[in-house]
Amino acid sequence: MAERNQQVLDFVRQELEKEPNLPSRPLYDQAQEIDPSIGNLSPNQFQGSYFLPIKRERSARAKKAGEAPASGAKRKKSSTPQRRTGAAPESAAAPESRAQQAGERALDPRQVRNVFLQFARDFAVAESRSEIVEMLSKVDDYVDQVVKQGR
Repeated sequence: MAERNQQVLDFVRQELEKEPNLPSRPLYDQAQEIDPSIGNLSPNQFQGSYFLPIKRERSARAKKAGEAPASGAKRKKSSTPQRRTGAAPESAAAPESRAQQAGERALDPRQVRNVFLQFARDFAVAESRSEIVEMLSKVDDYVDQVVKQGR
């Protein structure tokens, strides 16, 4: 990794302390006045070398202190807790699928997989564009096979 100018790092840190939502471009322009060699960096390189590390550092400190993130992006507050402690109770099992609710037989994943594999084999045989288009036009036949297996 290239050497970073400590004066520029300190400058960026101070400016972000004053104005946390400041974009990197004005800082890039001002940093070139402090150190003209910054002009050798592209704006993206400057952002990756000076701007983002400081933003990450501030974000990590804020998380550690339990504060909200300092960035302009606000996260929606969820009414449900983010973390679960322990396993879900037996009564909270996954809801039944529509097929199970309707009393229908659920699809066997192995049969569906076999239909997909047959489609892949048939597709792999196609050599020209017209054969590929013809193969894709038959996709409904494969869907019908899957649907028939579910009945």
